[in-house]
Amino acid sequence: MLNVILAALIVGLIFAILSMSSDLLIGYTGLMVMNQAAMMAVGAYAAALLSLRLGWPPLLCMLAGALIAGASGVLVALPAFRLSHDYFLIATLASQIAIVALINNWISLTRGPLGLYGLQRPAMFATLPRYFLLTLLVASAALLLCWWLSKSYFGVTLQALRDDQVSLEGLGTSIIQVKIEAMFIACTLMGLAGGLYAFYLTSLDPFSFAFSLSVLVLSMVVIGGAGNVLGTAAAGVLLVGIPEGLRYVGLSTVEFAQLRQMAYGALMVAFIMYRPRGLWGRRPL
Repeated sequence: MLNVILAALIVGLIFAILSMSSDLLIGYTGLMVMNQAAMMAVGAYAAALLSLRLGWPPLLCMLAGALIAGASGVLVALPAFRLSHDYFLIATLASQIAIVALINNWISLTRGPLGLYGLQRPAMFATLPRYFLLTLLVASAALLLCWWLSKSYFGVTLQALRDDQVSLEGLGTSIIQVKIEAMFIACTLMGLAGGLYAFYLTSLDPFSFAFSLSVLVLSMVVIGGAGNVLGTAAAGVLLVGIPEGLRYVGLSTVEFAQLRQMAYGALMVAFIMYRPRGLWGRRPL
């Protein structure tokens, strides 16, 4: 029973990192993105390949994978930064589809649909309780970073960019530079979540990073409340941790997946209609 709880909490904490990093873009910066799963996949596959092909230590692989995801996120978004909100959203959605398709078809590197296997967790965190401790430490550090950023001058600049881009640009602030910095930080955290996920599962396949995962992360921001780091982190833990625990109540995999998607969809529609600020949000999405 303890292992079931720990497994659910590990996955919940990983998605808490995803939801906080997404809120940094969506809630604070006003950049609507739909490629969270792709950035997570880049971090996961980069970390896994560095470990399997080059034999790097797992913790170093996670860090390197996170930085690669951050750089990839900037490269993907840079041509789209001058687009308006709706078109920027479409551009990130296109990158989600393209990156997952690349992973699925670059068989010589990623093994495509066959996936990657044989990952070894860090020796210090090989057992499930110790890996939970590692995930908790990383999630706590990500929470402190996002909270500090939200209260800093940089966080105020992000909110000014979200609310009145023209006025901020009139004050001499480089809009593109602020967007690049925000995108790099958020995608680095998404990639770090991917690395944690890869070494938790000890295997990877491209089907784990489908578009529905990005929708799930967006629902966490909606339900937790845009512009509230604590709210989105709590939504990440609850919306993934609790259903992960329900895997063990006897439902088949297909029934579980269908029930979870229906529940997420219903919750997101209900919150958008009746509580657009989410549970703890400061502004509507």
